[in-house]
Amino acid sequence: MKGVQFNIRGEFAHFRNPYTISFFETLLAPPKTTIAGILGAAMGLDEKETIEFTKKIRAGIKIRKIAGFMKELTTFYNLKSKKEPTKTPILREVIVKPEYTIYIGSEDDDLVDQIISALKAPEHPLYLGISDYIAQHDSITEVEFSEIENDSFECVIPYSKDIKYIPENINLKPGAFYIAPKVYRTVLEYKYSPKGRIPVRFIDLIMFYGYTLKLSKAMRAFKTSKGEVVYLI
Repeated sequence: MKGVQFNIRGEFAHFRNPYTISFFETLLAPPKTTIAGILGAAMGLDEKETIEFTKKIRAGIKIRKIAGFMKELTTFYNLKSKKEPTKTPILREVIVKPEYTIYIGSEDDDLVDQIISALKAPEHPLYLGISDYIAQHDSITEVEFSEIENDSFECVIPYSKDIKYIPENINLKPGAFYIAPKVYRTVLEYKYSPKGRIPVRFIDLIMFYGYTLKLSKAMRAFKTSKGEVVYLI
């Protein structure tokens, strides 16, 4: 399967956990729908086109760096109210200086070529979850993916109750920053509606930083032509 990988980074990022309300927790990395949104911005797609585009790709991600977290107090305005707009203060969790490698695969070779061209000359600025958090990207590389079975991962992977996940790192350093594996439920697929996108499928993902995750049994994964192993959703 043909694909592309590239690095993306920024000063800050926020990928809202949809199950948090009064305090907006962030996911550690963008889920597939957000990655599709990043690519959709590069390609100049509208929301409906981006939702359809999401179904045509596989996406994977590795967290390369997280420097830490901070909390940001922001104000949301309810502009849909028929009365005067109401405002609500919200505390938001923000990732500091994140860096990721994103992997995209598709059975449509022409679509992969379009993605590569768009990344080299984006139609719109790319950002990490929120339009205030502009992203920089580089190292755009065409790759080939071959399917394998693997029981050790350093990338975001799906969670299954039938598998035991053991975090390992033989190079743990005193004072270094690590984030233990955590399961997040995220949207896997939306459907388009004139009133807004509607989630129709969900997935549980394990995200972590600084560890290798050892599985009690192997799962399907993909190996790139550069020798990297990644799970593509």
